[in-house]
Amino acid sequence: DTLAIYDTTHARPIAHVTGMHLESLTDVAWADDGRQLWVTSLDGYVTAVDFEQGELGDPLPVESYPEHMRLAKLAVASAQP
Repeated sequence: DTLAIYDTTHARPIAHVTGMHLESLTDVAWADDGRQLWVTSLDGYVTAVDFEQGELGDPLPVESYPEHMRLAKLAVASAQP
């Protein structure tokens, strides 16, 4: 149950997270601010992995996203109550 985090400028992972779950990992999702990673597993648990500001770099500003990603982000934001 090891999660390896890569970026586009390094050949090796920039972070490893281990020992979170007893079964295989099934899904991961980043929070919008890029400082939290949610991880699910076959053991039925969900884990939030927190990172300090700047620990993994800086999030890309929304204005720099490709158009299809900006539109998707706007659609999700407008659907929230």
